[in-house]
Amino acid sequence: MNKRIAWIFLSLLMVMALVLSSCQAATVEEKEGTTVTGKVTEKEAAAVAEEEEQEVVEEEEGPVMVKDIKGRLVEKPRYGGTVTVSTGTNPSTWDPWRNLSGGNDFALGSIYDPLQGGDWSVDRSECSYLTKNILLQYTRGFSMESWENPDPLTYIIHLRKGMYFQDKPPVNGREVTSDDVKYSVDRMMGLGEFADAGPTPYVGLSGWAVVESIEVVDKYTFVIHLKDVSPMFPEYWGTEVTPFIHPREVVDQYGAEFTWEQAVGHGPWMIEDVVIDGSMTFEKHPNYYGWDDNFPENQIPYADRFKVLIIQDWSTQLAALRTGKIDLLYAGWEDAETLQETNPELKWARTPGACQVVNLNYGKEPYSDIRVRKAMQMAINLPEIAETLFGGNGDPYPFMASQKAMSAYYTQLADLPEECQEAFQYNPEGARELLTEAGYPNGFKAEMPLSAQSDLADLFIAYWSEIGIDTEIRLMEGAAYSSFIYSGNQEMAWFYSCGTWHHLEVLNFWYGGQESVPWNFANANDPVFNDLMDRIRAESDIVERDRLFKEAFAYGTCQYFYAAAPSVDSYRFWSPWLKGYQGEIRLVVVAEGHTFARTWVDQDLKYEMTGKRD
Repeated sequence: MNKRIAWIFLSLLMVMALVLSSCQAATVEEKEGTTVTGKVTEKEAAAVAEEEEQEVVEEEEGPVMVKDIKGRLVEKPRYGGTVTVSTGTNPSTWDPWRNLSGGNDFALGSIYDPLQGGDWSVDRSECSYLTKNILLQYTRGFSMESWENPDPLTYIIHLRKGMYFQDKPPVNGREVTSDDVKYSVDRMMGLGEFADAGPTPYVGLSGWAVVESIEVVDKYTFVIHLKDVSPMFPEYWGTEVTPFIHPREVVDQYGAEFTWEQAVGHGPWMIEDVVIDGSMTFEKHPNYYGWDDNFPENQIPYADRFKVLIIQDWSTQLAALRTGKIDLLYAGWEDAETLQETNPELKWARTPGACQVVNLNYGKEPYSDIRVRKAMQMAINLPEIAETLFGGNGDPYPFMASQKAMSAYYTQLADLPEECQEAFQYNPEGARELLTEAGYPNGFKAEMPLSAQSDLADLFIAYWSEIGIDTEIRLMEGAAYSSFIYSGNQEMAWFYSCGTWHHLEVLNFWYGGQESVPWNFANANDPVFNDLMDRIRAESDIVERDRLFKEAFAYGTCQYFYAAAPSVDSYRFWSPWLKGYQGEIRLVVVAEGHTFARTWVDQDLKYEMTGKRD
């Protein structure tokens, strides 16, 4: 064998010698970096060498590399296989009218389709899709082909032709038309024939409350008429929650309690099977109109199936990722380090995290006094929490807008007014002085409702006790807790904030004007903040609107509508055989299935690593 290798090596040297003797001056890249310039003609010699190699070497095939629509060299996508993820929540409905949150973002967000969503071809250095804040310029039409805005109260929408519902009775694969959009929006928002029934109880569709009516012009054209001027309304077609298009026939035949077997949409996936506490299995919609933005000639989904394992135990989800039973997992910082050490083959991305905040009831004493709210923030040792409770992973400055998610609206702590900076610098003595100024020299008693015990809540209570605030926990069952904090009677309420959502929705948390949202748990009603929000909603000039956004975030941060903890990043880990994926959170709000319609499975690599292709 060694003699054969030596003979091959000598033969190749002889060929190279012949080539060099027959060439004119060549360009040679020396190891040290010296370049000698000249010209080389080597077609025939290359053929000889190739012929010699074919006789003795069987080269291993590497991935097929191609250029995408933007000229980037990437691995060529392949069809087939199954993308498998996990969730800890069972789906509670298959009707978009009922709820779009929890486990339903996998259920509804896989079989239904929106008007608009994220553009998959966007360079991730411009928009990473690692946050929930997707700007309008990074979206494109999904079911909608184009739109016009002839006047401030009118939007003309042109649907794509050739979109078909999934081929299941009673819809039987018919084409999607403007009538379906009108039916869906009217039903979701309590318009037209559904005026008496009222809008969906799902509060996430608040941005569509500005719609007065939907008018069908023809099979592929409809008009949205608004009640009030809303220049930001197009943001709600794809960057925020949107009414999913669903067919009338299903509700007419089965009623609003229709089951998964009866659910029909025109999204990328069709529901195949559901096992409560087990899994949701989707098969690709063979007649889906969608395509890969990077390769417009490629119909999606790439995978044959999309499977969501329902695993309520977190350690079991971790084990499923480690053993290749799921392809992806969202993890907190607590597990990230361990996963990176035990499973270095996993790919991962760090996603900007929100911070937990305690909303302080602006309409109740003593929280109506800004000095009390400032004192409660000043009493929190943010660096200590970031270092101890969050293992050094927290950002101790909880500005209302996340720096990573919306840098255009972020203000550095040093650039805020000095009296505002004080609130985010741990100073219990200064906090006690503020309480004394506000008329509470001995502090006061407070009540904190919780749906579960929390180490962070215990820390807040301990910090506040140092300045005389005696806080009692009121532990409540989940549904009762939710009802209580939505009632407006609570003193305080925990929530996630610090802006990783859409920038307008983040500000909505503390807006007390005419279009206030139910999740303004602080009952904030600050006239200056409300005015800024009203101006933002009415401003059509994007540059001026962005300036107002930045001003509103800075002003809101300095009103201390809440006492905040540090923000903490989270992680996404995925198996190396899940290709075309870079940790993206979403292209469409509450529609995870649309993201995974664009990823593909390298079945050869999966087999090499696990012994299984599917």
